[in-house]
Amino acid sequence: MTRTDEEQILGIKVRYEDAIYGIMQYKEKLADLSAAQKQLKKDFEDGKVGGEEFKTTIAAMDERSEEHTSELQSLMRIS
Repeated sequence: MTRTDEEQILGIKVRYEDAIYGIMQYKEKLADLSAAQKQLKKDFEDGKVGGEEFKTTIAAMDERSEEHTSELQSLMRIS
């Protein structure tokens, strides 16, 4: 095996490890968003949050969740 072959293999391993780490981070972010949405829903039901604030915040959380899901799918294709 030549030096460039070894370098390519090491480069692939590093990218693979970076992808795995990224997948873990995005899964954590998605879990955090899900928990925050549940808490917001509970706060809304308890009357602690108004309807407009609830709708706006849920919409922003949904958008962020879609972004994280898209990034997660991209990283999963790499690994």
